Order: sequence, then C-alpha cells, then structure tokens
Amino acid sequence: MRVEISRRAQKEIDLLPLHIRTKVVNEILSFEDDPGSVDLKKIKGKKNYYRVRAGDMRIGIRVTWKKGIAIVERVVNRKYLHRI
Repeated sequence: MRVEISRRAQKEIDLLPLHIRTKVVNEILSFEDDPGSVDLKKIKGKKNYYRVRAGDMRIGIRVTWKKGIAIVERVVNRKYLHRI
C-alpha cells in the first residue's frame, strides 16, 4: 500500500522528540509494508479514517482501500485524538 504524508502531519512529525519520531516513522513504514501488521482501528463517525498506535502518539490515517492509498493526516498525542 502506498502511504503519503500530509503537510500538517509532516510538521507534527518534525516537532516530535527523536525517540518518539522514530516510533512514529517505524509504524508508518510497517503500515506501508503490511497494513495488517499494525494496530489499526477505525475512528467512529469518520468514513475511511483510522488510527494507529505508536506509544502515546496516535497516527490518523485516511485510507482508500480500492486505490491502495493511505494518507497520514495527523500525528497527535492520544489525549488529542478526538480533535481530528
């Protein structure tokens, strides 16, 4: 599956401390290689929107399964996930 990162998500990733940024990037790469290998959960009330856990961080991903494209929309702390 092809994974793209939005500008907003890239800025959020760049602001993270190195050890957290490494976890987040590893989860994104794992999702790209095999979407079934990560803790992927649907976000209620959002169509085609999922979250992936990376420690205390959550990666908000919009997935188009038919086209095989996933767009990383947000990377936030778990307490702010409801704002996505």
